[in-house]
Amino acid sequence: MSFAALGLVPPPTFCKKRGIEGFRSHLSLCGVVVGDLVSTSVPRPPGPVPSMTPASRRGLISWAELDFRAYVFGAIRNERNEFTDAFIKQLRLRPDKFVVVSRSETDAGQWLELFGGDQDETFYQMRSRMFEAPMASFNNRPVGHGAWDNIRMGRDVLYSTGQAGEMDITGYLRKLETERNEGWLFWLKKDRFKVKYLLILDAQPNRSGIQLIQDVAWAAMCAAGYVRGAYSIQKYVKATDALLQAKITERLSWLPPSYALTFPVSNHHNALLKARYARYQA
Repeated sequence: MSFAALGLVPPPTFCKKRGIEGFRSHLSLCGVVVGDLVSTSVPRPPGPVPSMTPASRRGLISWAELDFRAYVFGAIRNERNEFTDAFIKQLRLRPDKFVVVSRSETDAGQWLELFGGDQDETFYQMRSRMFEAPMASFNNRPVGHGAWDNIRMGRDVLYSTGQAGEMDITGYLRKLETERNEGWLFWLKKDRFKVKYLLILDAQPNRSGIQLIQDVAWAAMCAAGYVRGAYSIQKYVKATDALLQAKITERLSWLPPSYALTFPVSNHHNALLKARYARYQA
């Protein structure tokens, strides 16, 4: 975890999009392991689109609407400590940003803890609905109405068997139970300690996953005591500099002090953040 966060091994494929690798590294150094990030599937403006389904009345057409939530799948140590408690608290404090499905290895069966989102939250990952309205231009589309049909739930992301009718996607925790998982997700942990798995969905559907992982990283920074209040580039840059310095000193304490203090960390993401901050000041 430390080697990856300090840039000593290549990042996973989901970090290919610019900026994600840095947020994942900062989360790792804080104590949140990120196993996957899934963004919205199709980059498009949210809202309904005309469908091919015939309408029931003359003068109307059928509109289709799809909501897709980006999500982060990760884990923290399942033990009471200052950071773990503070991080969960940060997630709970922002139901407008985070919808969380968590699973503790110490709990029996498939018991899940759910929190975040609206009061009528259904903990969906993907949902759709159809409704009828007059034809309209793209810039003047009607507001959707009617009941939503939940296609994929947060529980499915964790426990789907991948069989027909379940979108052929095997849930993360199903994969962890198989022998083929050897050498894949969280394999270094094995049985050394228990963890709490976290599925953190974006409360606002159809946003890019990079916005979600930025919000999660900010929550972790707040929990670790490096920042307070609302996100800003200035505060985040200063916080990551302090985080890296503290963790390099801690994780590389076995090296000679003169070498550890000058350890060449690959931190392209911090350079990008500083460039953005410089433009912001200008």
